[in-house]
Amino acid sequence: MEYNQDMSIETELKEFRRGVIDEAESGLAMRLQSYTDMAYDTKNSLLDNKKVFEIIKSDKKSCLISTEEYEIIQRYYFEGINSLPTKEKWEKLLTEAGFLFQYKKLIGKNWYDWYPIYHCQALHKIPV
Repeated sequence: MEYNQDMSIETELKEFRRGVIDEAESGLAMRLQSYTDMAYDTKNSLLDNKKVFEIIKSDKKSCLISTEEYEIIQRYYFEGINSLPTKEKWEKLLTEAGFLFQYKKLIGKNWYDWYPIYHCQALHKIPV
């Protein structure tokens, strides 16, 4: 995963408002990317979505986010924790588990960066 923590709320909103990204990209980006500085635990690679949506609610009240934008973001409502390791952490885990792997990057939507494809092959027989 190439977790882009530089995508600010303002930048993401500007891209959506200019039509650079669609509703799906915007809604998911707001949940997974725009509030990382406030809700992402870098050390443990965990995103606290409950916290994210509390901040989003506050941003709507302060008119940073319009009612329409708020409703789009709410489609991705989730109160749990996401484990979102960086590409480096994920690949270290695969290597330590004994896998050879190929990283396949999808292109076309901004959220593809959060869901890379790995083709894995075990270096040894894995016990069942």
